Amino acid sequence: MLIFKPTGIKRNFYLVLIKQRKKMPLNPSQQSAVNKTSGPCLIFAGPGTGKTYTLVEKIKHLIASGKFKPNEILALTFSVEAANSLKKEVAKEIGNAEQITIKTFHS
Repeated sequence: MLIFKPTGIKRNFYLVLIKQRKKMPLNPSQQSAVNKTSGPCLIFAGPGTGKTYTLVEKIKHLIASGKFKPNEILALTFSVEAANSLKKEVAKEIGNAEQITIKTFHS
C-alpha cells in the first residue's frame, strides 16, 4: 500500500489518521464475506476497496470462531505483491500467521 504524507501535517496527527482508517467498520458486503464460514469465498473488488482488510478480518474471524485452525486456512491472491501485503497484515494481527497458507494462483 502506498501512502502519501501531505506536506505541513505533523507526524503524530498523520499517524492518528492512519490508525483511525484501520478501525473503520466493515461495510455490509465486507461483513458478509467475513461472516461466511462454509465453502470457498471469493472477494472480487477494485483497487483501494478494502480487500486486504476484509481478508485479514475474515482470517481473524475464522480462527476466533474455533471452526478453523490457522493451518487449515488457504488465502489465494492474483499477485505476489498482494500476497506479500496480506502476509504482512495477517502477521500484525495474528501471532501464528506463518501457519496460514497465503499464496498466489501462480505459485
